[in-house]
Amino acid sequence: MELYIRLKLILKNFGIKKHLGLLDSERNSSISSSMDYPHFCALAAQNTKVFEHFRTNPIYTAILEHVSQDIGQQYLNVILQRKCFSMQDFESFKRNDLYGGGGNI
Repeated sequence: MELYIRLKLILKNFGIKKHLGLLDSERNSSISSSMDYPHFCALAAQNTKVFEHFRTNPIYTAILEHVSQDIGQQYLNVILQRKCFSMQDFESFKRNDLYGGGGNI
């Protein structure tokens, strides 16, 4: 898979949450701007073995896969209330779970 496409897949969830204001800006800037997260994203984009399981790595999960189901539901409620995405968008988003060991469709 092309490097650009891999990076786009890895960072897509982060960008959506940031755009919707669902992340605490102080936490977001301090954790995700540390060198660990960008370095790990670059590594996952360049290394097929790392990319296959990047969503289970603690560096990634600390930023994007760390919330409980209840908080995730709260995020979804805000998204639905703001009417930010169409049902077709949601179907498209499901494809993200095919990459990096997500598997939560």
